[in-house]
Amino acid sequence: MSMLIPVILVLISTTVVLLSLSSLKYDKEDRTASFGSSSRRIVCVYSGSSDNYKKNLEEGLKKAAKDFDIGVMFHHFKPLEVEEHCEELDKAIAAKVDGIITNVPDTEAVREYIEIAHKKNIPVILIESDLPDSRRISFIGTNNYAYGVHAGKLMYSATKGLARTALFINPGAAKPDLKQQGYMNTISNYPDMGIELFDVAEASVIEYINTVQSVFVDQPQIDSFLCTDTESTLGVVRAMIEFNKTYNVVIGSGDSTEIMKHIQNGIIYASLVEDTYSIGYLSVECMLKHLMGESISESVNPNILEIRKENVDSFLNDRKDMN
Repeated sequence: MSMLIPVILVLISTTVVLLSLSSLKYDKEDRTASFGSSSRRIVCVYSGSSDNYKKNLEEGLKKAAKDFDIGVMFHHFKPLEVEEHCEELDKAIAAKVDGIITNVPDTEAVREYIEIAHKKNIPVILIESDLPDSRRISFIGTNNYAYGVHAGKLMYSATKGLARTALFINPGAAKPDLKQQGYMNTISNYPDMGIELFDVAEASVIEYINTVQSVFVDQPQIDSFLCTDTESTLGVVRAMIEFNKTYNVVIGSGDSTEIMKHIQNGIIYASLVEDTYSIGYLSVECMLKHLMGESISESVNPNILEIRKENVDSFLNDRKDMN
């Protein structure tokens, strides 16, 4: 009988730890949170730099875990921590979880893990970026082509149809880049709107700063920027400030505190933001439906949120209310 007591104590302490993680508090050593204690286990792995994206995604996951009584574990990594992201996917597959939710920090690496999970009968739902030719069961996120169309209309509005816009090619991004396709198809209707494509070695703020500095020196005709992620948005704006070129037009992405500040100050004309709370919630809901044998849509696209100087204070006030 005395041998059973330590085992019982371990089980109790494990349950307490699981529940305490639902406080959603992170530090540099702990970037994992667990919600719910159902026998069904879903793992979400996300890599990105936006704290607000991460927070809203977490909140959506947490609410769905509570509503549907399902266990969800969330792991968060920085944009360039691709190896760590993939290690977490590998652990989830080895643990035979019921489902995996992930974004795509690296196209080929994530595609490989989707294939491995499929062979193990573990369904995968993608968020943020899609790989439609993979074996993922659904994509929950912005319609990237519609995002590009929206951005093109904004750029036309900001520049009155006179623009030479820089777009960036990130080697790790999904191909084809539907955001850029939507943008280019939209501005093709306006003969005085053109684009220049610039390669970046990696999706980091410092890399975008260096690239934009070169653009200012070598391509003085560039007067506007389309930034489809947080890193490029921040890199472009910081380079503009350093070179005193804040008159350039920026259509950005993301709603970090710094980005919101630049919208208030008029440096960023507009930023397009995904409804990440809905993405988190719907990804869990769709995964559960699939696990229960129900049919789900191959693609679910929450609304694109547009933040401009006219409505940025409203977004900031809503954020204070959530806190």
